[in-house]
Amino acid sequence: MKSTFLSLSSVLVMGCLGQGALAASGPPVLIDWSTSAAVAQPAGDGKHWNSLGTPTNSTRLIPLASTPLIDSTGGASGISVAVGFGTSVGTSGSGFGGTAIAGPVGADPFDETNAVNDGIYVNSNTVGGDSTATISFSGLASSAAYDFSAIGGRASNGVNGRITIVTGTSANSTYDLLNNGTLRNFSVTSNASGVIVLNFREIDPNNNSANAVFKAMSISPQNEAPAAIASFSANRSYVQSGNPVTLSWSASGYDTLVLNPGGINAAALGTAGIGSTAITVNAPTTFTLTATKDAVSTSRSVTVFAGPPRPNIVLFLVDDMGIHDTSVPLLLDGIGQPKSYNFNSFYKTPNMETLASTGMRFTTAYAQSVCSPTRCGLLTGRTSARHGVTDWIGANDPGSPPNWRVNGFTASEVTLPKQLQAVGYRTIHCGKAHFGPSGFDVRTLGFDVNIAGNHWGHPWSGYIGTPGYGGLPGLEAYDGSMFLTKALTIEANKALTTAVGQGAPFFLNMSFYAVHSPFTTNPDATGNYSGAVGGSGGNHAKFATMIEGMDIAVGQIRQKLIDLGVAVNTLIVFLGDNGSDSPATTQDGLPTAPFNDWPMRGKKGSKWEGGTRVPFIATWARRNATNPFQQAVPIPANSIETDIVATWDVPATLLDLVDLPAPANFGGDSHSLLPYLSGIPGTHRPQEIVVHYPHEHRSDFFSWIRQGNMKLIYNFQNNTHQLYNLATDPTETTNRAA
Repeated sequence: MKSTFLSLSSVLVMGCLGQGALAASGPPVLIDWSTSAAVAQPAGDGKHWNSLGTPTNSTRLIPLASTPLIDSTGGASGISVAVGFGTSVGTSGSGFGGTAIAGPVGADPFDETNAVNDGIYVNSNTVGGDSTATISFSGLASSAAYDFSAIGGRASNGVNGRITIVTGTSANSTYDLLNNGTLRNFSVTSNASGVIVLNFREIDPNNNSANAVFKAMSISPQNEAPAAIASFSANRSYVQSGNPVTLSWSASGYDTLVLNPGGINAAALGTAGIGSTAITVNAPTTFTLTATKDAVSTSRSVTVFAGPPRPNIVLFLVDDMGIHDTSVPLLLDGIGQPKSYNFNSFYKTPNMETLASTGMRFTTAYAQSVCSPTRCGLLTGRTSARHGVTDWIGANDPGSPPNWRVNGFTASEVTLPKQLQAVGYRTIHCGKAHFGPSGFDVRTLGFDVNIAGNHWGHPWSGYIGTPGYGGLPGLEAYDGSMFLTKALTIEANKALTTAVGQGAPFFLNMSFYAVHSPFTTNPDATGNYSGAVGGSGGNHAKFATMIEGMDIAVGQIRQKLIDLGVAVNTLIVFLGDNGSDSPATTQDGLPTAPFNDWPMRGKKGSKWEGGTRVPFIATWARRNATNPFQQAVPIPANSIETDIVATWDVPATLLDLVDLPAPANFGGDSHSLLPYLSGIPGTHRPQEIVVHYPHEHRSDFFSWIRQGNMKLIYNFQNNTHQLYNLATDPTETTNRAA
């Protein structure tokens, strides 16, 4: 805190006071009534107490009228002090009765070398004749608490001075000032008029003739508040270059308030610390508001991005959903037309049907065989062999390679959301993350918002019935009475509304916990699943309701995009994260009847096609042939692409969509699918896929490569190979390497 001198002809005050009353947040003030007698002060110069009305010696009673204090620049401090006496005095000389202000006013109120009686001097020359002085402070804040420190001087007969609170409130009513110069501290609350009155008298326990001196005191507000900025925001976080943004703020307790860049005096742009200003933004700019008081500063910053119009992105990722867990046919018949199987007739996914009818479905799309490797690949454009997360995070089964990244990603990863964030995208993660270990902050991977993402691979407290869903971040306010999928959808739509309100392009990574186990009936589903394996009460029927509930969520989010007026600018990508975990599928064989017409073996975690084939649909949220983004990428409606593609192609595709180059240490396995989405004929990525899973699971320790129609599997444990022609043998029945 800075310290300057405030002076009156008879009062010395240390501290700095702002205009108006000494507020409850102001700095301390030191008032000195005394000095060492060794300080030579000429009489009548206005610096002696005894020069305020009479040139006689200090034995005269001289009250001090209410006198305003001024600071060193001559400005008003806002407070006044007055001293009055309760008893008249006689002539000068020893043994006089009454009180007086004695001695000159100097710079050292704590110098007791010679100033025996300098200060406010009270005296009684008869037994029981105690005299009093009244000290009044005005101009203080109304009903505000102040801390006082007071010091007494030397006195006769070893007596002390005593301060009594007259107005205001305090913990105790009296405080003794010791005659050895020790400080006494106490607290007082001013009255409603901003006044504190103290009485000072000598107190002699033996009731003898005695005197006491009040040397000096300080007063300071309790809990002094520094300069503060309650809020600082921009009405938009992204504008096209050359457009204005409005900055708004609320600040208090400052001496100066400066907005940079430009060194703008923000205090002049508002009233009582609340203000705003419009500024044209031509390039990404970080604005900083700095409030300073007594050479101590606090700042807040906000970044506004400027650039070209950019499309929005919504990525739907469904946990454990396979290529057949939908009413949308994703396999073709002999003439290249979608073929419906019993699974497709069983599930109810009308919103997925809408996505497929308005966009492009990829019928030969692959993911990794378990979740975390796929999820990490979607952030980095890398296969599990390259990014190193080859199993689900937290697994540590016997026989796993010692150098796999069992704890997953760190904050240092180069990721897709970080690239989007760097050019002004509002990046939102909602749902399952499973990118890192317990305590890992999903936002360090480039997400501005994290809803429900942590280290869990599935909802440990279940999908319904537990408040806050057992501790998922951002869902603390939910009592658990609604299905988790619905809660995630509500929060995702809130986040989209906020992003649109800020004018920012957005990337929503909508990562459902469904349809991972525990299989739980979703009460929002209305489909008839009596034909499920195990009947309507079995796990397959529960799985089907979770599929339908997920599809309802997709429709609600798409409708929110329409309601917000941004659907025509928004690309939707829909994916599964690995093969199906449907209770109707089997580990190594075909699905259970009546779904055994499906021509793929295996499920999640297996080396077979059923372990890694996933649904993959891309579309604009609402078609509009005149929209510039859709003209640049005119996804053919109800189109089908049979080329081999992979989930780890998504990062390169999205960077291509927003016209951003891939940074160093990013990708390496990712190929842009934009030529496919633009309807350009031909093959636009290498027709090969590698999946690497050196761990124990449903299929143990395997890697496989697909080139064209040929798939070669390597089994680490027994050093064997399996080779299949998927064009003629989609069930992987005939091993050509045998």
